[in-house]
Amino acid sequence: MQRILYSLLLVLFTLPAVAGERLDLTTPVPPTPGVNNYKIIALHLNWMQTADKAYIKVVLLADNGKPASHVLAQGAAARTLMNQLNKLDLSAKSLHRRVMERLIADGVIAGSISGAPD
Repeated sequence: MQRILYSLLLVLFTLPAVAGERLDLTTPVPPTPGVNNYKIIALHLNWMQTADKAYIKVVLLADNGKPASHVLAQGAAARTLMNQLNKLDLSAKSLHRRVMERLIADGVIAGSISGAPD
């Protein structure tokens, strides 16, 4: 059952992002000037059997069509975040918005979030 759910989530989060929320950069990311925003196109939650091998990875699509990826968390920190995510009420704030807020809070990207969830 867990494999079916994982497969479904993988398919849902790898579908092309047509509209919805995006992260608008305050400063273009070097070395690719001209990139002004990103959208989430994939979110990988790897639970692994041992907590030290767990990770959360996000794949972003820049407005120039090029993907970029970032590991949000690894090991026990990833396992903790995934457990929290599993229990969240996403009706008040979307999953994409939460991930983008985390990227901003971690200092990976500086920007603001615009748009509405799909």
